[in-house]
Amino acid sequence: MLSRASGTASRNEVANERVMRWAPTALGVVAGLVLVVLAGQAFLGAAQIGISTDEPVHQARMNQWFANGWYLPPYFFDHGVIDPAIATGRKHSYGAAFGIFGHVAAVITGAESWGTTEPTAAAYTARGFALVTLGLLGALAVGYALLVTTGRWVIGAWAAAATFAIPLWVGYSMFAVKDIPVATGWTLVTTGMIIALVPTTRRLRPVTVTLLCFAGVWFSFGARTALWIPLAASAITFAFLVGCSPFRQRIATSVRGVAIGLASGLVAVAILHYRNVATPVEWLVSAVWTAGDFHWTGTTLTAGQLVSEKPPWWYIPAWLGGSTPLLVLLLSIIGTILVARLVLRRQHHTTGALSDRLSHPHAGMLLWVQQALLLPAVSTIGDATMYAGLRQHLYIVPALAAVAGFGAYCIVQRFGRGWPSAAVTVLLILAIAVPAWEQSRLFPYNFVYKNVAAGPVNDRWETDMHWVSAREALARVPSDESVRCYTNAVVQPPDDVVEASVHWCDEDDQVRAFLDEQGSDGTPERAPGQAWVIARKYRGTPPAEGCVEHDNITRPLRGENVVISYVLTCEPAALQE
Repeated sequence: MLSRASGTASRNEVANERVMRWAPTALGVVAGLVLVVLAGQAFLGAAQIGISTDEPVHQARMNQWFANGWYLPPYFFDHGVIDPAIATGRKHSYGAAFGIFGHVAAVITGAESWGTTEPTAAAYTARGFALVTLGLLGALAVGYALLVTTGRWVIGAWAAAATFAIPLWVGYSMFAVKDIPVATGWTLVTTGMIIALVPTTRRLRPVTVTLLCFAGVWFSFGARTALWIPLAASAITFAFLVGCSPFRQRIATSVRGVAIGLASGLVAVAILHYRNVATPVEWLVSAVWTAGDFHWTGTTLTAGQLVSEKPPWWYIPAWLGGSTPLLVLLLSIIGTILVARLVLRRQHHTTGALSDRLSHPHAGMLLWVQQALLLPAVSTIGDATMYAGLRQHLYIVPALAAVAGFGAYCIVQRFGRGWPSAAVTVLLILAIAVPAWEQSRLFPYNFVYKNVAAGPVNDRWETDMHWVSAREALARVPSDESVRCYTNAVVQPPDDVVEASVHWCDEDDQVRAFLDEQGSDGTPERAPGQAWVIARKYRGTPPAEGCVEHDNITRPLRGENVVISYVLTCEPAALQE
């Protein structure tokens, strides 16, 4: 009996050892595949997707910067001088940091000549590739931070994959020229600070930290001026963490690397915006006020409600909760709670001082929690202008993936032996593989994704406020037909202040670059007297009376056929001014 029991125990131990060997490898392989596949999708999507509403404006801003050093649209000028009627903050809101980066990519690919940006399909694609590169860099930074923090390569790989498994990150990496650079920049700064807090004997660590912080300041503060406030808040938190660290002497060189990176980044951004620096206080302060009270009015369809530009407190939680894969969201909540527990719990019984509470080796994770929560809280409390879902708050996504990675690490540590390890591995694989599959079916409109808890997408959530689906819609109109764009052929919500427009597509900055792609076999013929129209589905609006839907832009999501843009034929009366 004893021998038989001993043999059974031995076999169980062997089985447990096998599980412990293959589980990390399996998770790492799946994470790598998810990251590679979704990054590939992002690059492919940048070449296939249309032009967002922001891109033509920022392309024109870049030409203006080359002409006179001001990163402003041409219509801000009156006979070569900035119109005095332009609000001060609007002169300083945005910066040319990504514009330069995207222009370099376009020059390298031959789409542009140095000093002049172009509104061509090739140039937009090149800038899109540059943007995806930044999105990928942000995901890799998250993975690197978790690798250094936890010492587990598989957790780093999973965290990087989790960043891309959140569909907002993949989708917006294809076109969000105002927001992905800012989000990635802040992420690089946070990564640099966190790895600086971890003692090491690696000689290149201080150099890595310096480069991360420099690039982070360049792409965040250098693209959106108001980011100096949250970056300063992160620097203050970092200083507290350094002061409380029991490894102060061992991390001194890396801490200097952070300081050098931040300082040199600030200097570089100041040189880039030499016009703005002439009035430094105005530059920094007015940009913050304008960011909080931006001059946009309208509504955003959120969880079945039309929410104004001054939304209720639940606006960000609703979009975040609805747009994040549920398992990743759950792990991020667990990770946040565990980080809070680390900070709130005394590390030693001799003192309850803050320095003791922040001396934990993983206390640096507090910087991720700060990136995820601080600015959304301030925006909500301060009644800031918000619209277009989470586009303005994409910096939350990599921070969310990072704390989810920390939650995954703690779970693996707790249940990392035997068969529970297999269950945890399956859970973590599903957390990234399922949303990767679901968003792939939406390609290239990955950002349209909503999880099961969010309910149906149609008529409850905005799909394509940026109208990047116009390019595909144009391809579904017969090539020999004239076509109107984005018109009052779509019903406007009651009391909405955004007026519909009536114009030909060859006059539309988002469409004219793709006019040679118009035409598709099998497109239905229009009835005599009708006109072809392509229009975004905005605020859940249906086609107007007198318009008939033909071959709309749709994508499947868990049994729902999500309508993203309309392809219509309309009676003349539906197109009147």
